[in-house]
Amino acid sequence: MRIAIDARELAGRPTGVGRYLSQILSAWTKLPGAAAHEFVLCSTEEQSDAGWAPLMVSRLSASGHGTMWEQLVLPGLIKQARADVLFAPAYTAPLTSPVPVVLTVHDVSFVAHPEWFSWREGVRRRVLTKASAKRAARVLTQSDFTKREAVRYLGLDQSRVDVIYLGTTTLRTQATREPLVLYVGSLFNRRHVPELIEGFSRLAATHPTARLEIDARASAAWDRHQHQLSVLALDREVRTRAERVGHDLALLERAVRLHREQPGS
Repeated sequence: MRIAIDARELAGRPTGVGRYLSQILSAWTKLPGAAAHEFVLCSTEEQSDAGWAPLMVSRLSASGHGTMWEQLVLPGLIKQARADVLFAPAYTAPLTSPVPVVLTVHDVSFVAHPEWFSWREGVRRRVLTKASAKRAARVLTQSDFTKREAVRYLGLDQSRVDVIYLGTTTLRTQATREPLVLYVGSLFNRRHVPELIEGFSRLAATHPTARLEIDARASAAWDRHQHQLSVLALDREVRTRAERVGHDLALLERAVRLHREQPGS
């Protein structure tokens, strides 16, 4: 089988979906049955084929950007690849795909909580994700909760939705563990960063050596969070960096869970 993949998220700055897709490809390199298939990574820019051996991987690229590329250019790449199926790992897929689609829906927050999104972005996500999911041969979610939400908000038949739980990457490091709470990602309203900071302020009162590290891309929310840290007098306990370190696995490995001891425990 020849499997076309919307691989845009593998290019440029690392994203959550990009990491999701790269880890799937890495897992497939260890899956004996995957060797019988061909994988065509479709993207907006040329990239090296290296890194996925022994999989049979090739790439096709065409210039473009965003939804216009997905809806107007990607169908042509799928035809050029002579693919049998398309794997779309990021909520949406071409509505005129010439082959069956397997679509991953990571969450439906844009439907369940439209107030978390701008008007334009919310409408785009709601319309395209629902239409893509309706047309997909199979829809994948990563939890039973998201499956229930997808069935409820996207109007899907639950028999067409499969739950594929996320795995973990095994990290081998001798790094010393420390009482560190680590946040990595963009500063979206739906990720409850103010609540994280408020909760950490309570934790810091009983764990004086604890630290919170926020590694995120700078955005309009950045100044608001800096102000909150100042108000809560957490300037020394919290480190903020306006960058993305999603692939710094050694740093992630240092993060530990902090447990408040209960009386009598």
